[in-house]
Amino acid sequence: MALTYFTMLDKLSRKDFDFEAVDLPYLADHFKALLMSGAPGSLLDKVHPLCAKEMDTQLFDKEGRLFRKVCERGHAKTAAWISDQPQTKKCIKNYIKSNKCGLFLSAATSGHLDMVYWLCDQADKLKCTADVEASLNEAGTSIGRLDSMAMYMVARMPFSPAAKADDKLEFLEELPALASQCNKYGFKQRLYQEIYPVAELAAASGGDSGLYAGALNAFKMAVLFADVPDAKRYLDKYEKTWAQDKGTMMHDAMLFTLPPEGKWHPGQWKQLMMMHGPKASRYVSLASKIEQWAQEHACELPKLTSGKLDEIAMQLSYQRQSENFEFAKLAFYCGINEENFNRALDIMATRSKTTDHLPDISIDGDTIGMPGYIFEKLPPSDPTGFVLGALTNCCQHIGDPAGTVCAEHGMTSKHGGFYVWRRKTSDPKDPENIVAQSWAWIGKDNSLVLDSFEDRSKAYDHLAKPFLEQFSHEVKTRHRDIKLVKIGMGGHTPKTMGFKSIKASAPKDIERYGDSSEQSLVPAVDQKAPTLAEPDSQTNPKSHHTEAQKDRRGASPLF
Repeated sequence: MALTYFTMLDKLSRKDFDFEAVDLPYLADHFKALLMSGAPGSLLDKVHPLCAKEMDTQLFDKEGRLFRKVCERGHAKTAAWISDQPQTKKCIKNYIKSNKCGLFLSAATSGHLDMVYWLCDQADKLKCTADVEASLNEAGTSIGRLDSMAMYMVARMPFSPAAKADDKLEFLEELPALASQCNKYGFKQRLYQEIYPVAELAAASGGDSGLYAGALNAFKMAVLFADVPDAKRYLDKYEKTWAQDKGTMMHDAMLFTLPPEGKWHPGQWKQLMMMHGPKASRYVSLASKIEQWAQEHACELPKLTSGKLDEIAMQLSYQRQSENFEFAKLAFYCGINEENFNRALDIMATRSKTTDHLPDISIDGDTIGMPGYIFEKLPPSDPTGFVLGALTNCCQHIGDPAGTVCAEHGMTSKHGGFYVWRRKTSDPKDPENIVAQSWAWIGKDNSLVLDSFEDRSKAYDHLAKPFLEQFSHEVKTRHRDIKLVKIGMGGHTPKTMGFKSIKASAPKDIERYGDSSEQSLVPAVDQKAPTLAEPDSQTNPKSHHTEAQKDRRGASPLF
């Protein structure tokens, strides 16, 4: 049963919906998504008894992982529902008592004040309020580093008259001005409220690990589109024309950044997105600057096909482009805004590395029956590491709320780095030749973990297994200090490789990212004479312009 995001909540909420006719695996899978999307308790009460055996080991696990995710997403009523279940009362109370600081901090810094109030109430009941003030003060410092959307999330939350934490949230004094700053972009409160449950459910079902990914996507749509049918037209067009993975369709469709400042006309840029999809995303963040340029030069907005828009956008994008012009071109190609471009420059100037502990291994696809491709380690100081996620349409790039930590770790830590799959061409620096990538890190147990396999589209999924198995063999042979090679099963990692699940490793110097919460062992390839693999039915290795290899960035070049 394949219910779309726009109909799932509606159908499951109907009084006449026949839950018993639904397959248990489907119910268990989506019950978890309903929890993380803040579905009402009345609906949870209906679904839970039907899939209790499948869900209760996750729902009531002593480490409270699912409960923590619900808290991070700000669903106070759902958290209350979980904590009120007979099977979980004791372990959830213990979890709140032992993890109060982390829960308070994540809820406050991501703008979920109703979650803060609920946690305050629980802390009062459990008599463990000693660290609340320190947590909220730290949240007050952190909130200044979040984007304007997160500021609005804080501002929109209703205050509880009985809340005892009000006097500790001094940073809220500045929020009216911040909320106004968001509204000038054409933000539509009612549209946001209508789309938010759908966007949050999509984020939960698609495995999006951002603390407020659903809210951010809803905010973007509430700015760019006029109403729900308008937003649905864009998502339908994206699904039919550009989407390669329906499970992450909304995540991929929302990989664009709104202008951080200035006046602009969202309607014009919405039409651009409707026509060109992901290829137009690099221009949306510059909308206010481009419109101002056109006004100063008394001309209409240049057409995409003329190439003039590209030239103008580069000039307007980065004042510091002369510091690293090649990276400036790459960053603009990937849609990185000026703030994050400058941040990358600063990191390269102060925290860059020239070596790391990851194995420097290169595999020619010709030797393993994968002609036309090569697998290799990205040089430690190559700034492409900042934008690999943008090239493969995942969140692992600088500036993304969830993925910045991955990009920065890979560029700065001696225990982290990147591996890429490239087409073999005469220009290895052409970003179009990178078809897949993995952020990798050394674990506390000396395992090497590729956090996930992220490719431009499913047309490249067939490259994962043979290269990974050969890579594992090379590591086992040449780097005996590395215990095992593992891969995270989140993100776009193919689920059909047949790798066995294994206990997850934790990184040496960073908190584990969501894509690697579940890991599989990468076996070393059986060293037989290589045979030429049959090309994937959707892929022609000799040509990367075939219909099936349209990547997630769009169906055709703009210029």
